Amino acid sequence: STNWRVPTRVELFMLSDKGLYRPAVDTECFTGLANKTFWSADSDSGNPFSAWSFSFGSGLMGIENKTNANSLMLVH
Repeated sequence: STNWRVPTRVELFMLSDKGLYRPAVDTECFTGLANKTFWSADSDSGNPFSAWSFSFGSGLMGIENKTNANSLMLVH
């Protein structure tokens, strides 16, 4: 059994540094996250073809079509 999963949009947001912008993440602690957008585990409740994402480049969260080529992070 494995406990790896895709993080929620809130968990992704919590990894960001609210005092930073472009990128909105401490690049010394989290290498490779800057300027990337990651999928969250949260689907859009109003549209099954969309899901929430978080951009560590801008620090913004949004809803995108699930066919977009965003990055994927797993947490344990």
